[in-house]
Amino acid sequence: MPLRYYEALQVVLSQTRDVICTSNRLTADEAFQAAEAFIQENSQKWRLETPGIRYEDPFCRMAYLYMNATIHATLVEHACKKYREISELIKGKISRGEDIHVCALGGGPGSELLGMVRFLESQGVHDQPAYLDFTLVDCVREWDESWHALKRGIDEQLRAEYGPRRMNWPAVISRSFLPLDVTRVSDFKDFATRFHSVDIFICCYLLSEIKGSVGLLEATLQLLVNRAPQGTLLLVIDRDERRVREDAEHVIRGIAALSDIGQNQERGKMESDVRDLGEWYMNIPSLPRQSWQSFFHLAKKTA
Repeated sequence: MPLRYYEALQVVLSQTRDVICTSNRLTADEAFQAAEAFIQENSQKWRLETPGIRYEDPFCRMAYLYMNATIHATLVEHACKKYREISELIKGKISRGEDIHVCALGGGPGSELLGMVRFLESQGVHDQPAYLDFTLVDCVREWDESWHALKRGIDEQLRAEYGPRRMNWPAVISRSFLPLDVTRVSDFKDFATRFHSVDIFICCYLLSEIKGSVGLLEATLQLLVNRAPQGTLLLVIDRDERRVREDAEHVIRGIAALSDIGQNQERGKMESDVRDLGEWYMNIPSLPRQSWQSFFHLAKKTA
């Protein structure tokens, strides 16, 4: 049975809540109320030019995970299936026993990892695991807590499904976190080799969140792509809005080393049962995002 998004997310949310409640002497009801308050606050801010969302607050991060993680994971999974260039790169790495190096830029909690693991499961190549080296880059240092919890939740579900021996899992995951600002190229300039082996850079709902700083992101991507190996892929996933699509196209065309593979638009709805969120479904009045109208844009380093 493939990785179950909502079940994995429920484990992550509940384990995180329990630790925070114990540390701060809060009840579970107070935690649910705090998360719901941030859901309402964030929904008003996301479409602002400068959202200013308070991700440093643990309940704000819970709210973001609850609302968005499964949609973002699903879209990464769909992109891996949609683009032959992604699936062939991954299959080639698995067949040669090589690590697959993925870097999510501005990735928040690392929801992209869920989608990558689900895609790897769908390939049915389980005579040997895929070795997935996943780096998360985000300027909010506290996302590392959520990132650690998410990876642990995925491991727990893989262990339950495939047994304790990691060699029987579809993916063996190593994770790292870099607290860097993707709109400040100076944060990256002294990393001479850290991004040299990246196979896929992912920008998932990043352009729409930093609307006023897309030019600064382009400078960072220029640096990272120039230091990456031939064949590295850049995947952009975001809201299907004209301005965001044009920003993605502008960024990709502005980096001379990239060849544009193409843009696709997609709308859809989650097929998983939201009731798998368990107590979160029962105690949060708002439902997580279950439908999307998004676009994918893929480019490849060829020069």
